[in-house]
Parts: sequence; C-alpha cells; structure tokens
Amino acid sequence: MAADSTSTLPDGAADGVVPTKLRQRATAIQVIGAPEIDRSAQRQQRLGASLLLALALGWDSLMVAANSSAPFHLAIGRFLLIFAATVGSIRALGNMYDRYLDETALQHKLQEAARRRTVAATHLDTDQPAT
Repeated sequence: MAADSTSTLPDGAADGVVPTKLRQRATAIQVIGAPEIDRSAQRQQRLGASLLLALALGWDSLMVAANSSAPFHLAIGRFLLIFAATVGSIRALGNMYDRYLDETALQHKLQEAARRRTVAATHLDTDQPAT
C-alpha cells in the first residue's frame, strides 16, 4: 500500500511537485463535479409552513363547507384554490431561492478556482531557477 507522496507535504509545497496543467484540470473537475447541496430539509420546512398558511387562509371556506347551507362544492373549490395557490407560490419562490443559492455557490467556487490558478501561476513563474 503506497502512501500519497504529497500527503505529508506542508500546504503550498505540492505546488512545485504537481504540473500546472494537471493542477488546473483537477481544480476544474472539483468545481464542475461538485455535488449538489441537499436542501430537502429546507423544502420540507417550506412545505409545512405553506400547508399551515393554506389552512389558515382557507379556514373560512372549510367552515362554510361544513356548516352552511351554501353549496358544498363551491366552498371546497374555493378552499382548494386557496390551498393550491399558497402551496404553489411558496414552492415556486423556494425553488427560485434555491437556484439563486446554487448559482451564487458556483460563482464563488469559480472565483476561488481562478484565484488558485493565479496564485499557482505566480508561484511557478517566480520560483523557476535562473538559466
């Protein structure tokens, strides 16, 4: 079992060992191949909040359907319309927010990768022995 030769080197010491093109490819692969962030817990919280909000907004329609002489199908239809509009709008806003966060994280990673490439290029240019 061979150990990685760069694992015991201090930070920045591997810059001279690994070729620039290989380091740039590895950085690009890290940025492109980064796994998506799991936001299922946030989505569940948003769904729960939207369900509670829909119930609160549609409560009057439910009470009219249950206790009134008004047509049941109209009251339930109004409740379902409120329910669908509330849940759908909160879900759409949540998806827009998630996309914004993903794009921001990607831009940050790309900027960090560009900064690393710049730092690596300056180290390689300045650390070359004179010929």
